[in-house]
Amino acid sequence: GDLANAQIWFDKAIAAYPLDLPAKLGKATVLWERNDRKGALAIAAEVLKKDPKSPVAIMMKATDLADAGKEEEALALMRTTIPFFENDPTSLRIKGDLEFRKGFYATAARHYRQAVNQRPDAPELRYKLASALVKDGDTDGARAALAPVAARDDIPAALQPLL
Repeated sequence: GDLANAQIWFDKAIAAYPLDLPAKLGKATVLWERNDRKGALAIAAEVLKKDPKSPVAIMMKATDLADAGKEEEALALMRTTIPFFENDPTSLRIKGDLEFRKGFYATAARHYRQAVNQRPDAPELRYKLASALVKDGDTDGARAALAPVAARDDIPAALQPLL
């Protein structure tokens, strides 16, 4: 979509209705999609002060924590809204990352596979699944996971020999 225009629209909505949490979450989502995580997280933090169970704001904060290597903290935060996030692709990715970091590659692959099943168009999930499968000794499974994205030019170097 047209993220720049969406951001303008949300800015106008927030100017007219400064306490409108859906407009703030809309803007945060646009910023997130435009790779302005700092801006998105600032708005998410503001929203969480008023609505501590906001799924969108929690997901942003949890994703940021997980990307910083704080998967346990991210999962603890996400558990505050279970069952909403139990089978969410981002939640599954974070669970997979945690298991991968612990060396439990088969369990990590299970979480990544569930995430891929929900978001088959997300190459980063396929890369994580393939990496876990390779570590678990399943190179055929890793090849199969990568097959739908084999033509992409951003496949991690460690996975390219599988293509």
